[in-house]
Amino acid sequence: MTTSVKNGYFTSTDGNKLYYKQIGDSGKTVIMLHGGPGLHMNYFAPDMEPLAENHTLLFYDQRSCGRSELVREPTQITADENVQDLEALRQHFKLDQMILFGHSWGAGLAALYAMAYPEHVQQMILVGSMPLRADPYMQTFGETLMERMDPSKKERHAQITDEMQNPDNVQLALIREYFDLMMPSYLYDPASASNMRGDISDAPLETLRHMNGVGGAVMGSLGNFDWREALSRLDIPAYVIHGVHDPIPRASAHEWAEALPDSRMLEIDECGHFSFFEQPDVFFPAVAAYLDEF
Repeated sequence: MTTSVKNGYFTSTDGNKLYYKQIGDSGKTVIMLHGGPGLHMNYFAPDMEPLAENHTLLFYDQRSCGRSELVREPTQITADENVQDLEALRQHFKLDQMILFGHSWGAGLAALYAMAYPEHVQQMILVGSMPLRADPYMQTFGETLMERMDPSKKERHAQITDEMQNPDNVQLALIREYFDLMMPSYLYDPASASNMRGDISDAPLETLRHMNGVGGAVMGSLGNFDWREALSRLDIPAYVIHGVHDPIPRASAHEWAEALPDSRMLEIDECGHFSFFEQPDVFFPAVAAYLDEF
């Protein structure tokens, strides 16, 4: 059976054009929020297609990401602007309430949207969620990534990171090398990367060049964030899914589940940050069952 695919653009409140792709056309509509900040839908959309057998998956490239319009002014690339873009998506598709699926930073975006517009969120699925507070988890996360990196590759990683400070001169081969160096640190078994159907480099070079700048601008706009109190006021069902070996600390994932009043948690063993291709036989039945409950 061929899965229906539609794509196009919608416009945010400030005139920014954002690219979307709809996969599937049955069941519930699930808004798929990619990670980063600064990445794009194509690193995980192909791997999510099993969910499209019974549901409609609506992906979009966030502000200045992927095939969306490039924004060069950092003050216009903030977490709040991303929240307003998601609200523009809701209005464009005339959705009263949304099911939000967020991976990594996408989980943070889902939470920020739910804090701003709780009446428009039906439920949340939060996978490999970014830390819900900056201190101490952001530092721990970064340190874990570097600790897991092959020592022989750290010097090259530092060189590439430095080169990417001048994005207009960066070529695709360098970006691919950067991702190849980083990916093993996110996985329980680096060999599982061969299961990944998505492609982190499958986006226009123009926006890939600016991914680190976008990430820095969005994260910088959050300041020394701590969402525990705000999350505790949300009466929204949430499913927190976390790989036991995710470089994002397990303690942070547990705080997500503890902070959200109507939540449950699934920890997946022998799994890192990408449960949907590291442990698909656990991940997909769990998500499908949760969607069927509501």
